[in-house]
Amino acid sequence: MMTRLFCILVFACAAVGGAGSLFAHPPTWMQDGQTTRQDATPSLEERLSALDRLGDAPAGDPAFGVLLDELEPLLDSMTTRQRQRWRYRKAQFLFNVGQLDDARTLIDINLQQSSDLEVFAKSAALEVGILVALGDYIEAFRQIPSALEAARETRDPFLILTMLYGRLLAYRDSQIFQPALDAANDMIAYASDQENLFFVCVAQTLKSEILLNEGRNQDALTVASEARTLCPSHAGPVWSISADHLYSTALLEQNNPAHLDTVLTILGEAAQSPVLDSVAFIKQGVLASLSEAKRRANMLDEAEALAEEALSALPSSLGVARRMALKSAYMVARDQGRDRKALDLFEQYFDVQRAFVDIQLARQSAYQQVAAENIRKDREIERLSFENIELSQQQRISELRFLVGGLAGGSLILFAAILVLYLRRIRREKDEFRRKAEIDGLTGVANRRRFIDALGFGLTHARAARQPLGVIMFDIDHFKSVNDRFGHHVGDKVLKRLATLCTENLREADLIGRIGGEEFAIMLPNTTPETSLRVAERCRQALADDESFKADGLDQVTSSFGVAVIAPDADPISPEEALRRADLALYRSKEAGRNRVTLQGES
Repeated sequence: MMTRLFCILVFACAAVGGAGSLFAHPPTWMQDGQTTRQDATPSLEERLSALDRLGDAPAGDPAFGVLLDELEPLLDSMTTRQRQRWRYRKAQFLFNVGQLDDARTLIDINLQQSSDLEVFAKSAALEVGILVALGDYIEAFRQIPSALEAARETRDPFLILTMLYGRLLAYRDSQIFQPALDAANDMIAYASDQENLFFVCVAQTLKSEILLNEGRNQDALTVASEARTLCPSHAGPVWSISADHLYSTALLEQNNPAHLDTVLTILGEAAQSPVLDSVAFIKQGVLASLSEAKRRANMLDEAEALAEEALSALPSSLGVARRMALKSAYMVARDQGRDRKALDLFEQYFDVQRAFVDIQLARQSAYQQVAAENIRKDREIERLSFENIELSQQQRISELRFLVGGLAGGSLILFAAILVLYLRRIRREKDEFRRKAEIDGLTGVANRRRFIDALGFGLTHARAARQPLGVIMFDIDHFKSVNDRFGHHVGDKVLKRLATLCTENLREADLIGRIGGEEFAIMLPNTTPETSLRVAERCRQALADDESFKADGLDQVTSSFGVAVIAPDADPISPEEALRRADLALYRSKEAGRNRVTLQGES
């Protein structure tokens, strides 16, 4: 529900003139509440012209629905493009008034029949919004890349920004942190390039919420502060209040009593805004945060009243604001010694939290399912490309052999020599293609698929030869902060440098691979736990001592390592299980403070 309301809000606010001006100048035949003229029935052209003047993003105004209904009997008289435009706007209206299934039916027709790029792109963007509102996140994640590609093909900045916004909402609502953060950064960058400060404000506000949900309060505070500066003059009161709310919540989460007066002042002013009455989910968030601030200031009666008002704003919500309001109300009742009420409120909080977690897990599962589908598709495309190259090469060889077969004597010897050289060239091209398919393009080490395959072979060989096999997993400490603060180009430089330093400390028989964003793994054949630990420590120390990043503003970059050694007499395990054991040890290194090496089984 929150996502659909956000979609309506942003479409309405971003439309030319804003939602409030959509019917500021209706055609003469729609004035004074009338939908027909006394003197004549409006023509098709008049109605279509009126439809155009209303803009692309009405917020469900009934008069817009009347106009659409009047146009429906005239569909047969319209051109193909006019019908497609009508279907798109009718679907948009139905979406805004909550008739999602009917809206999707119309959009599906447009996507199947539309020959107009603009209408197709708008329909694809609206379909994503409908799918998210319906809760069909699997299909939404499948459609987002193609919808964004269609929007980019139109070169319409507003349409591209609307689609970037839809992608950001889908990732944020699923709490898929890194993709959501990347989507926010993409939207900020594009909106800044287009000098569209409205969408910069929107993206900054949502980015601060993403950071806050991830527990990165200081980063959330910085971004929310930027949004607070920008939103009042470029995005209106709703987004200004949202930025104020997130800024105050980030301050509140720092648990610093010195910030309490500031939080109470900001949220107190926000709670008095008349705008909140029209945007229930923002009202609930502001009141819930203000309730918690009042509780911490020991103003328990006011805190309880605010919590109750927040809960009544959206009684069925499962969002963060409802959970915060329930938690605040529970803690007020607990502090006042009303144990029975405190228990009832805690049970409500627990039920809402459990339902919310179930929804988030389903959404995250949908994202992972689609991501796995995309990996399989990429591999299939890669395999087919490789087969096409082989077929092309075989065809060229056959053509050469045919030519050679028609020659004799010295010419035959000459062409035989040419054929040998050509075959060698083909073999080199084939080997190079295979090498590229197995190498990570950024760091030059083995990619995930190559590493997993090699680790599977290594485990089989080690068991047959009764030799130990070392497996190391490691990543860069606080790598997300490096990307956020210094940019992805610095992050890429750190990844490449780490891969180089570790490779320099390995034997020829060892293998290093990049298996995730900032995650690497090393396979050490016939290596004891002691030697595996030494290898990991050499890699860790090499990065910690490296000073090549100082020019980029980084004084030191550190990394954490987890080591697992598969014993010669151990039961057979999969490559994934071997990595899981090393990953558990890596987790222990993180828990212990980072920048260290931990052997599996050590406490």
